[in-house]
Amino acid sequence: MQNILCYGDSNTWGASVEGHADGRYPLGVRWTSVLQANLGDEYRIIEEGLGGRTTVTDDPIEGTWRNGRMPLLPILHSHRPLDWVVIMLGTNDLKTRFNKTAREIALGAMVLVDDIKREDIGAAGEPVKILLICPPPIIEDCDNPMAILGGGEAKSHEMPAHYEEMAEKADIYFMNAGAHITSSMVDGAHWAASQHKIFAAEVAQVISEN
Repeated sequence: MQNILCYGDSNTWGASVEGHADGRYPLGVRWTSVLQANLGDEYRIIEEGLGGRTTVTDDPIEGTWRNGRMPLLPILHSHRPLDWVVIMLGTNDLKTRFNKTAREIALGAMVLVDDIKREDIGAAGEPVKILLICPPPIIEDCDNPMAILGGGEAKSHEMPAHYEEMAEKADIYFMNAGAHITSSMVDGAHWAASQHKIFAAEVAQVISEN
């Protein structure tokens, strides 16, 4: 059985824009569980999504514990051995108060990649495979735009090129989520259930073919 850790923010947690209880899509809807169904019993999907999680930045307002680097190593080692780590972070780094460029956000994601590479967490003595995913662009002209992301849409369109460039240099797998799905017009940052299904199929293809 292959163990796959999915490390991300509210879209990995399954934040719903469709009125589900507790604001979360249920199993069978959120992309991690759809991925499990697509890949089958030979794989085990480990969900590690947290709303507001950044790449490497402390959030002085929403909590420094949302810094994605802080819990990463304990999480990696608590779930090892791992065959894959799937990382999708960067949307929360677009918050206006952080004032980051698209390249700086990608560099933050690569700090996490480097941290993972240094750890002996792979199965059967093999290095863990890493899939870095650039989140889809946010949409500011939507029904209920998130003010904390104001001014971030243009940067979110610049991010994929930087993520891909750095992933290539690091010799890891890369996926541009925005090539397959779009953020919801409800709030411009989270996804409709239909997008979770599409996204899971794309991730499953990368993993099953590699």
